[in-house]
Amino acid sequence: PVSDRATIELGNKFDGTANASVFSMEGRLIFDKKVSVTNGKCVLDAQLLPKGNYIMKVDAGKNGTYRAKISKK
Repeated sequence: PVSDRATIELGNKFDGTANASVFSMEGRLIFDKKVSVTNGKCVLDAQLLPKGNYIMKVDAGKNGTYRAKISKK
């Protein structure tokens, strides 16, 4: 579970930017923003998310697309 920040490890170790989208479990888009990726990890500010479960999709272009389930406590 996360409270303030969610760190997602991507399968490909790279530095750059990616597009992160957070969806409700029903598939509704909560937000979409650019994030920095450092050594294959991106950090998402989760402070504004209400408690619940979400799906985070990180599209890193040629470096791949990754999905993770996050639970906000």
